Amino acid sequence: MADVILSEAKDGANVILSEAKDGANVILSEALDETDVILSEALDETDVILSEAKDLPSSII
Repeated sequence: MADVILSEAKDGANVILSEAKDGANVILSEALDETDVILSEALDETDVILSEAKDLPSSII
């Protein structure tokens, strides 16, 4: 009887851990996607700033 209870508890824990892992993977994937967007926007803005700086007279820079 104790073996059955322990086995069921282990199975339940494995299900919970699997669901937690899946949830964490979704969260990490979404965070990675958002990070990619932020980095892309920052790179675009940096390109604009560098392009504008190139157009400034060298005496100002």
